[in-house]
Amino acid sequence: MPQVLQRAVIIKDTDGHIAGISPQGYVWVEIKAGTIEATVGDVSISGLEAFDTDHVLVGMTPVQLFTTPLTGGSAVNIKVKTTGQTEVVYIAPSSARLLAGKGYPLLDGDTVQLDLKATAEVWAMGSTADQDVYTMQLGG
Repeated sequence: MPQVLQRAVIIKDTDGHIAGISPQGYVWVEIKAGTIEATVGDVSISGLEAFDTDHVLVGMTPVQLFTTPLTGGSAVNIKVKTTGQTEVVYIAPSSARLLAGKGYPLLDGDTVQLDLKATAEVWAMGSTADQDVYTMQLGG
């Protein structure tokens, strides 16, 4: 079974060649056809300039989680703390998707990270009232 890399940097050129840097710093190149020339050198990686946290009380009506996105936002984290073990919080890209029953379910203690552009919307709705949703935006 192939190894799955987390947080790898992947580059694909117009000819379909793929190269990347793994989290451990290994450089790899996949050549689809023909040849490719590459120079491997130091890679400068800088962290994001900002992050923000929030707490949202979610009920049975859809609510938008990130009403003020960070400039240059790149990822959001969502953690659910329900009042019991059977409640569910659903997330979706729009309130209409939630009302249509097409949300992604999160149970008590679940956390999800979404890599999104700053313009993306995330909506949440609970199976019951007063469910705690904690959010963190990464950006900058």
